[in-house]
Amino acid sequence: MEEKLFYTISEIAGRLGVNVSLVRFWEKEVAVVKPIRNGGGKRRYTQEDLQKLQTFYHLVKIKGYTLQGAMDALKNQGKKENKNLAKEKLEDVYRKLKQWHEKM
Repeated sequence: MEEKLFYTISEIAGRLGVNVSLVRFWEKEVAVVKPIRNGGGKRRYTQEDLQKLQTFYHLVKIKGYTLQGAMDALKNQGKKENKNLAKEKLEDVYRKLKQWHEKM
């Protein structure tokens, strides 16, 4: 399946190899993702939503995590990514300041 801006719930379910009802359950009861709704109320999932659902699926179905354990792992992953991004930005600022200082 090619990368698109938005996926339907059927495309997401097909990609994961699960029923549409399971995707709806994860969305509603576990709040893994919150898809955008179009004017007709149809769900539209982003590439980021797809990646979260794939990770969630892997944690629950392959690794055997509980639903809460998988949610906690996803939250911790997001925090870790934010920390890494902040660290990269700080390192970039440090490099720029160092270059600026060397020019003076």
